[in-house]
Amino acid sequence: MLNFAKFTFFSIGWSILSITEAFATVTAQQVWSDLRQKLTANGFQISATEFRKDDTLTLSDLIAKYDLPLPEADGLGSVSLTLETVQFVDNLDGTVKIVLPNIMPVTLVLKDAIGGAVDLQLDVTQSDLEISVSGQGQDRRYRYGAQSLGLKVRKLFLDEIELPETAANSMLSVSMLRGSSIQSKSTLHQFNQVLSLDEVAYEINIAVPDVPNTTAHFSGKLSNFSFIGNALLPLFGPWTGPLDFLAAGAQGDGNWQSGASQSAFLISENDKKIEYSAQTAAGSGTVALNKDQFLYRGESSGLEMFLLLDNLPFPISVSMSKVAANLLLPLAASPQAEPFGFGILLSNLALSDMLWSLFDANDILPRDPLSVALDISGTLKILSDLFSPDALTEFSNPKHMPLELESLSVDQFELSGADTSLSAVGGFTFDNRDLETFSGFPRPLGKIEAKLIGGHGLLDRLITIGLLPKNEAMGMRMMMGMFTVPGVGDDVLDTVLEVTKKGHFLANGQRIR
Repeated sequence: MLNFAKFTFFSIGWSILSITEAFATVTAQQVWSDLRQKLTANGFQISATEFRKDDTLTLSDLIAKYDLPLPEADGLGSVSLTLETVQFVDNLDGTVKIVLPNIMPVTLVLKDAIGGAVDLQLDVTQSDLEISVSGQGQDRRYRYGAQSLGLKVRKLFLDEIELPETAANSMLSVSMLRGSSIQSKSTLHQFNQVLSLDEVAYEINIAVPDVPNTTAHFSGKLSNFSFIGNALLPLFGPWTGPLDFLAAGAQGDGNWQSGASQSAFLISENDKKIEYSAQTAAGSGTVALNKDQFLYRGESSGLEMFLLLDNLPFPISVSMSKVAANLLLPLAASPQAEPFGFGILLSNLALSDMLWSLFDANDILPRDPLSVALDISGTLKILSDLFSPDALTEFSNPKHMPLELESLSVDQFELSGADTSLSAVGGFTFDNRDLETFSGFPRPLGKIEAKLIGGHGLLDRLITIGLLPKNEAMGMRMMMGMFTVPGVGDDVLDTVLEVTKKGHFLANGQRIR
């Protein structure tokens, strides 16, 4: 069901992009003709009444309906947009102005094979929306802005029974939207997008039918959002999912920044509540996707989280100065190894005193913030084409190895907190021709160096507060004695773990295997 939902929204998004591209024309009549052709080519059923007067082409009772590809054989689904009037105006300067109504109804209908049905009726609203189009040759520039855009649930029917407004009350609002895009067409659609908005806010209220005293409330807000992106999209095709779309040449990249954000939810059931809230000071990110690789980098700063449960006598609060993650993955089969990478950062994770007191009531452990930083990179060879018809079958077969790891490097690893720190760097290469030396795993070659500061002191404190039995602590000390050597300073341990060309495993020069 989740994959179906992703594909449904992907299809709708592609259709919207196709609509936007169709506006890139010189005259009002050409705008509408191209729009209708593109919508029809992408599976929409179109009906409208046309009327031309002077420089304005007016469409009345415009209905655009799209049948959704439900996974169930006998299931039915559709989404439709109804516009009372739409105007395309030829301006004297050669641009085209598009005038949309203030309220645009959207209906989503889903029916499964058993007979269950969902009928969701939404209103898309706008205030002071302005869209202008200019162009030369096949290139088009779009400028748009709006005082506000909104999305609100008007009615919701479950099995033909209308739920009261208090049972499903949701809204989404965008304020001070401004943007522009440049689009051109050759063998692919090319989009260059710049977007900014002052605020995005949402609110969802749900009361479960026939279950008294059960409600859920979700809300959130994002401020000062800006986005710059580029995309190449195939002209037409019988797309059955995102993988087909990428295989046909679709690709895109984007960069975004945002200011403060807040999110919260409150769930009540039989007079018991779960309350959660979170906020960040700022965020930014980068994403890029094509049939060869996927790249993501994102970070948020000033994170604060709050959780309150009826089963706990006090609230839980957590804060972090920075949270970041990055991911680079090759996607296409290739005879050459391609780079990959993964990283995560949790900086200055601070827990509330009440949370510390759950396991350390006497303040035995130092309560300095915790931090984790991990950054790894390497190269791997993709053996099975992700975009082939048999890709899922091959990747799910435990006897089939879809990739070969050729190298792995720990560029950074740091774990600190409670007056203790652990760090490591190093790397290995892997011989995929030798699967015998290490019992089916490619033979590694390389080393990793690590340093532990405050390890024995941490064990002593954990024994004192009763979190670690003495016999288990003794076993840990013996392991540290086997794999580490004393470093410079008090309670400092160093280690060098190495695998040689002969397949020997060494710890600080001593052969272990």
